[in-house]
Amino acid sequence: MLSAADEALAARDAALPGLATVLDPSALQAVLAGRFPALAGRTLVPTYLRYKPGTSCLAGFRADGAEGSTWFNVAARTLEAASKFVKFLERPPLATDLGPSRAVVADHALAISVFPDDRRLKALRRLQSADGRRAILDALNLPAEATLSLLRYRPERRLVARVDRDGTALAVVKFHRPEAFAAAMANAAAFADGPGLAVQRRLAGSARFGAVSGSWLSGSELAPTASNLRRAGQTLAALHRQNGAALAPLTAARQRQSAQAMAAAIAGLCPELGEAAQAVAARIAQSLRASHFSALHGDFHLEQILDQGDRIALIDFDEAVRGAAAWDLGNFVAHQAVRAPGTDLADCAALLADGYRSGGGCVSEPDLAAQTALGLLRLATRPFRDRQGDWPA
Repeated sequence: MLSAADEALAARDAALPGLATVLDPSALQAVLAGRFPALAGRTLVPTYLRYKPGTSCLAGFRADGAEGSTWFNVAARTLEAASKFVKFLERPPLATDLGPSRAVVADHALAISVFPDDRRLKALRRLQSADGRRAILDALNLPAEATLSLLRYRPERRLVARVDRDGTALAVVKFHRPEAFAAAMANAAAFADGPGLAVQRRLAGSARFGAVSGSWLSGSELAPTASNLRRAGQTLAALHRQNGAALAPLTAARQRQSAQAMAAAIAGLCPELGEAAQAVAARIAQSLRASHFSALHGDFHLEQILDQGDRIALIDFDEAVRGAAAWDLGNFVAHQAVRAPGTDLADCAALLADGYRSGGGCVSEPDLAAQTALGLLRLATRPFRDRQGDWPA
């Protein structure tokens, strides 16, 4: 059943006739029942959501049942865009445990793709056959007998899989859209190990498959204790000292555009918050200052940090850029606020900055405050994307 907030959102966006269905797993299951009878008795778990008001909504789901799990995505389009569904269906579908891998629901303007059929990540189709998997593994210089286990999947954007052989993890493989492959290759090789620091190294890449393999790093997620927050800051300082000349620049102008885009996204979801969001974005834009460029992780937070005891390991450099050091620190603090509501943000920022400075880094309090605010604004729509029932709050 739709929440009141989702129902109101769908009512406002009449351009997407299937939006209400995409936001309600039970309604979606009923609509798809005739096309995918195997969905009966399975539980649909939302895994991904990308919404562009008046244009599209792409939702990812995992269908869980006694026989295992299957991933699929559903795209809600406008009626005008739905006229192109004939082209969508032209490509031969795959045979999946749900049925044919492609289908449309014309009266709802919905297009459905069952994994590994992905409109943008076309190489994923090869994962269905043993020969296709071997071709990918061979292109990445990985053993032909290795297996791939899905870790994270963002439909039409990226898939992350672990490569195992005989129960031992060998590597991580990421599949990217064609236009993102070159940057992914460069970013994966931008950093090196340092004192107390281990980084996920690039092993190989294949433009043909849009795939990049990286080293598998073991360790536990860093616990957010006071001492560990300082360690994280010290480690980040060591990373920022590296060259990073090949990384794309993250200018203050791009950050201001990011703030404005997020304010618009908030207004699209909660019109009553639009004016306040624009005011916050404007204040953040005024507070952002040009500064010395450092080599940044780009998405620095606890899920990207592994505690290996004597050192800290950092993974996933897909968002790596050159920019203001405070970007990484502010992003970390903002993620902590979302991850652990009630976190003392001032204390968290102070401990992280203390470690950063003790590791030789330099960051000002105003810059850290501005970047923390920007990080919070960038995460403001996450409760909606994560399908929390009380997302407007």
